[in-house]
Amino acid sequence: MSALNILIIAHRMEAYFLMRTEEWLTLANNIFRHDNFLLVFTGQGRENVRYMLEKMENILPNLGTPAIFVNLGTAGARNMDLIMGNVYSVRSVKLQKSPDVFYGMDNSACFDCLTVDRALSAENLEMVSDERFDFVDMELWEIARSAKKQGVPFLSFKYVSDYLSRPLDKNAIRHLSKDASKKLWNSYLNYRLDNDLV
Repeated sequence: MSALNILIIAHRMEAYFLMRTEEWLTLANNIFRHDNFLLVFTGQGRENVRYMLEKMENILPNLGTPAIFVNLGTAGARNMDLIMGNVYSVRSVKLQKSPDVFYGMDNSACFDCLTVDRALSAENLEMVSDERFDFVDMELWEIARSAKKQGVPFLSFKYVSDYLSRPLDKNAIRHLSKDASKKLWNSYLNYRLDNDLV
């Protein structure tokens, strides 16, 4: 059985480029395979991630063993030094109001992610005023927890889609998804090349 790179993506539009450049075999609803890649679409939020990763675990014994969990996704930035439209590797992820922190395998990463249960915006940013983070998402902590449970490292690349301190324009974010998907996939491929990952 082969070692699998598990790609975990919340929204299909975040994988637009990836889905169009490779041939993917459908294994189950929202789970696909190409060579030694397993692609899992989770939907938004930790509950959906937990459900889809449990579903994935049920079919893994027939496919191989996970070598790494890789999350590619968009994130809102709190750190205004992060440039909108750029991709950054995640150093660590923390769950809001939890002491548990998981560290990714990219030792050169210097940005931290906070996973929250409801979307943050300029209107409710005070909910996390005591937390230390550079950007926010709604899935990564659950992905990292699952990677630890499987005994494998995780990597995460986040495309900065907006700034938390500014009003959110959902239509503008949807228009960025094709660019985001290409930049996210290329960031991961470049990391693999630079670090001799198979």
